[in-house]
Parts: sequence; C-alpha cells; structure tokens
Amino acid sequence: MVRYTITADDGRERSFDRCAEHGKPFEELLGEPAPEPPADQPAAEPKKTGRPRRRTRVMTVDEINKEKAKGGS
Repeated sequence: MVRYTITADDGRERSFDRCAEHGKPFEELLGEPAPEPPADQPAAEPKKTGRPRRRTRVMTVDEINKEKAKGGS
C-alpha cells in the first residue's frame, strides 16, 4: 500500500491509500518512483491524531446501586 495526498491550490487536501494496481495512474503522473528508505531505518509511521480514548468504568449491578444510593454518578 502507498499513501497518496492530493492538495488543491486553495488548500483543500485529501489522502488515501492505494495498492500497486490502483496506484498505477498516480505513479505514471509522478514519474520516477520514490527512493526506498534505507534497510537499517524503519519507514515512518503515520502520525496519530486525536485524543487517547478513555475506558468506560466497568461496574457490577451492586456497585451501581451503591453509587445511586449515595447520590454519586
């Protein structure tokens, strides 16, 4: 898979992944293939965006009822 990014002059941008077969038209437009990263250096990982997810608190029915009784949430 290869990630392609198209950017318009007005700043709009769209990224998408394509396999070798479906990326062929883009590769033809780009000309020479991009150089391969050196074997001793791993390829760059995509940036993670957004906030980390918070886990939902797991409670038993008894714990829920106790929270309700004392007015907690």
